Amino acid sequence: MALAFFVSGIVYVYFGRWRVTHMDYWKIYDVCLDNTWLKSAVFKYGGHSLFFPMFLQLANLHFFHGSQQFLFFAGLTLLLISVSLLLIPVWRDQTASLTAKIVSTLIVIVGSFWMGRAAITTSGGFNCENSSVMVGATLAFLLLPKMCDDSSRLLSTALILLCAGFVVSFSMAIGLAIWPTLLVLAWCLRLPRHLMVMLAVAGLAAAIIFVLLPPSPPYDLSPLQGIHWRGPSAVYTTIVWLCRLIGSPVSYTVFAWWPDKSFHHLIESSGLALWSGAGGLVLAATAALPQLSQHKIRKSTLQFTGLALVIF
Repeated sequence: MALAFFVSGIVYVYFGRWRVTHMDYWKIYDVCLDNTWLKSAVFKYGGHSLFFPMFLQLANLHFFHGSQQFLFFAGLTLLLISVSLLLIPVWRDQTASLTAKIVSTLIVIVGSFWMGRAAITTSGGFNCENSSVMVGATLAFLLLPKMCDDSSRLLSTALILLCAGFVVSFSMAIGLAIWPTLLVLAWCLRLPRHLMVMLAVAGLAAAIIFVLLPPSPPYDLSPLQGIHWRGPSAVYTTIVWLCRLIGSPVSYTVFAWWPDKSFHHLIESSGLALWSGAGGLVLAATAALPQLSQHKIRKSTLQFTGLALVIF
């Protein structure tokens, strides 16, 4: 079943891919054509630092005349790499049964290729950004348990992990969540204190760099512009946005049945994304919190990876 879904997902993504420049990329390309490669990559677009995937965009713009074919295959390659990395701890786990491994494989493949993600997977640009985040995050999750062993490879492992964390942080703004995730997981693994300090310092440095990066001229594409993030209302606004983010896969799937209505109007009026996200947040906390308190996740790579993804 997983193989059938994988093949059908590849076929659907290929034939449903964007073949022309679309959405925010008209404005992004406008900025890129008026600035150097490095300056274009440093800008924040819509509140997101796209530093690493932006080089794919720039290569596509300058060498392939803006053709979306290059971006589509680059994004698909990154997506396949992320899926492969997620399956490594699944099949290496010696404590999980064969049934658990097969079910986990199905979940990874369905979660990566289901049509609810079509807004991302059929767009070469969006897929490059999101898949860069997942590749870096998954690599970091694979490497973190190896830091429990005091070996000669500790330094190289730590350097690769930090590089992966910075790739995640500067591929999309949501990638900054990698640092608190790694700190929580490091605490669960009982890593030495100096390694946790290293992760905290790296996360703080990434956050400072992110804040200092300039927004792209002459406009701000951020959907959060105009919101006043001060006072008690800021906490409420943050929680609402978090719940809508978590519930967005559900709302995207359900609202696809009403193509004649504005998606943003449906989001505001129905509350489906908000309440499904709130339910998902409660469910995730219910599943994750008991695992955090047991400190037994080191024994199962499958359990550790699942917990890491839920927290992230």
